[in-house]
Amino acid sequence: DAYAGAFGVLGGAGEGPELERSVALIGGTSSCIVSFSAEANPGRSLWAPYYEAVPPRHWLVEGGQSAAGALLDHVVRMHAAGGEPSVELIESIVARVQHLRAQQGPGFAAELNILPDFHGNRSPLAHPHATGVNSGLTLDTSFDGLCRLYWRSCVAIALGIRHILETMEGYGYRF
Repeated sequence: DAYAGAFGVLGGAGEGPELERSVALIGGTSSCIVSFSAEANPGRSLWAPYYEAVPPRHWLVEGGQSAAGALLDHVVRMHAAGGEPSVELIESIVARVQHLRAQQGPGFAAELNILPDFHGNRSPLAHPHATGVNSGLTLDTSFDGLCRLYWRSCVAIALGIRHILETMEGYGYRF
């Protein structure tokens, strides 16, 4: 499904250098970062390179996170102010996060630091037994407390994606 998603995202990127400078982020339970290259650039913790897995005459490479959407669902389920994730609940969390960020600025929830490897680390560390960490937790069981934890989990996932992209660039992929 990630490769089909990458085809859908990158199918209109053109050919040659234009295609090779493009990258697809396929998000769901996990996240997959997919890129194509005319050269085989193997790298530790990357899946592939696979020749002609999607476009002809190109190698496909993938990095990813074992838990992305699954981590956000876990945060909602485990917090006292959360519950079973639903469209309505997530919409209310996102709306409240937007409000709190508008009030408090870029430092919103900066006291919370999260390592999102709650289901191991696929890329870039390739450590299947890695575990997640929440630092800065308090006894706050309020809805705003849930929103802070949710936001910082989103930030952690985004920083993990950046780490994967930087690692891919270190193996010769250019975006």
